[in-house]
Order: sequence, then structure tokens, then C-alpha cells
Amino acid sequence: MPPGRSTYARLLALACAALIAAACGDGAAEPGVSETATATTVATATPTPTPTPRRATIGLLDDASVDVDQPAPDFLLNALGGGALRLSDFRGKTVVLNFWASWCEPCRREMPDFQELWEERGPGGPDDLVILAVNLTPTDTRAAATAFVEEFDLTFPIMFDTPRGEVARGYGVQALPATFFIDRNGIVRTTALGTVSGPLIEVGVADADTAGGTYE
Repeated sequence: MPPGRSTYARLLALACAALIAAACGDGAAEPGVSETATATTVATATPTPTPTPRRATIGLLDDASVDVDQPAPDFLLNALGGGALRLSDFRGKTVVLNFWASWCEPCRREMPDFQELWEERGPGGPDDLVILAVNLTPTDTRAAATAFVEEFDLTFPIMFDTPRGEVARGYGVQALPATFFIDRNGIVRTTALGTVSGPLIEVGVADADTAGGTYE
């Protein structure tokens, strides 16, 4: 006896379901693809941010005290003409570190001798000595300091202390001028609190030269 209408309908529905399953698959994930793999792919595709370099701090870079035969405290200061200079960048050279201001009369007396030394031993000479002149900015103005440099035709590096005079205070400068003679290894060999000129400069430079290697 032929099947009833309801039985026939059920058979037809089962046949259609089988055809759809064969055409579309059984709904399982494609082989080789997993949630873990997908997450890894996304993470790999995302660029790793480049760390932003820390900006160098202007001022005193260590808190060492200033003593003869001890390392000179390092610092980074803005320079006249742009950029910044760091004391330790001049390791390997004899360094004459001078603190000055445009209103300082003794500073005016010694500056021509510093310029003469620079022309003899700086870029015009064997280039194994550098003069770093740090302006005591809290008691001066950049305009006055620039006019001072132009008046004496100074060509060695000129630097500006911080608004609070951090480097001068770190070096124990209480009066101007003050000069520190540092050897090629960064060691303070002689200090001069007061005017240095002529023979006094020569003595200070000789102390720094011979401690860091004899100058010829």
C-alpha cells in the first residue's frame, strides 16, 4: 500500500536535508584554522611600537663633588649658536672649564689669554685641548653674554648654565671667575678661584696635560 501523505512528506524532507548537507558541509571549521592561529596572525601583523628615546636633561648629570684628582662632574648645557654640549664628550682632550659673566671685570681681563690659548692649542693647533666657557646665566642675560663674546672675538665653545645656575653650584662656584683644569681622563687636576692669565693658565694646563699624558 502506498505510503500516506504525511509519511511521504517526511521522506521528502529527509532527502532535501541530505542534499543540503552534502553541498555545504557539516558546519565544522576548515582544517588548519583555529582561534589560536588566528590570534597569532593578528598579533604578528600589528607593528611593534618603537620606544621613544628619553630626552637628555640639561644641567648637572651627576652629583659628584668637585675635588682635585677626582672625576669632574658631568653636565649637559645649551651652547651659543645652538645645540648642546656635554663635558664627557671631550674625553681624550685637556679641558679648561671656565665660569664667567659679562659684568665680571676679572673675566674681561683673562678672556684674551683664553682666546690666545685656544688659537694655539684648539682647532688652529694640535686640537688636543678645548676651552668650555660657562656663562653664569642667572646673573646675566644672553644678549649681554653674546655682546661680550663678540667684543672679545671669542671662538671657543660658549655655554649657558641653567636658570638656577645648577652647574656652577655643583662645581662650588661662589665668585667669578672660576676655572677648572681637567685632564684627558676627565679628572680635575687644578682649580683656580679668581683671575687666571698668562703663567697661571700655563701652570694649570701643564698640570692637566701631564696627568693625562705629556703634551708635546
